[in-house]
Amino acid sequence: MGELVKLPTVSVPVTLQCAGNRRKEQNLIQKGIGFNWGCAAASTSIWTGVLLSVFLEHVGIKAKEQGAHWINFWGPEGEVPQGDGTYGASHAREVCMDPTRPVMLAFMMNGELLHPDHGYPVRLLIPGYIGGRMIKWLARISVTEAEGENHYHVYDNRVFPKHITSKDEATKHKIWIPPTRSTTATSTPRSGRPPTARRCLSPRRPTRSAATRTTAPAGPSSAWR
Repeated sequence: MGELVKLPTVSVPVTLQCAGNRRKEQNLIQKGIGFNWGCAAASTSIWTGVLLSVFLEHVGIKAKEQGAHWINFWGPEGEVPQGDGTYGASHAREVCMDPTRPVMLAFMMNGELLHPDHGYPVRLLIPGYIGGRMIKWLARISVTEAEGENHYHVYDNRVFPKHITSKDEATKHKIWIPPTRSTTATSTPRSGRPPTARRCLSPRRPTRSAATRTTAPAGPSSAWR
């Protein structure tokens, strides 16, 4: 952490939302798997941290031609019961290094150090992605050629056809792995491109500085719904 906080920081307003937001209403039609969320699984805060692209360049990430295609993130060991006991996610290099999306290693929220509930001491933050893909209590990062296989990255936050009514059925039909089944982005603009921080927050890039600065939106900000 001591080395991380010495890197240039940015502060941006970001709205986070759980993929299960309003699942309680969906369950009235067809029961799903997961917490029975109402309509309040969303919040907006000013997040401060180091851009992931800056961090990766600082530690010497290899070129894509050398096999550096996926960035993998893990929470602490023993956090969850399944898999190897860690909650993790794997994100494409293009997302993590996207200059229009302030993907960051965040360690402050609304001007204060992260509360333990929000991932102290540091968490991953990806504007436009579901909360479940932003690892809290970040313990480890790796760069690999193939997409990560953490249990919760593969078997959590997936959307299936109506005829798939259980995990066993999903396994039987071998439809866990295809990326088309993954719930990652909270919204996709009409252009068909994944949502970017430029559309979500501001037409300007966040300001980098040795000291923390806040980049205010040029117009009304919009939450991803």
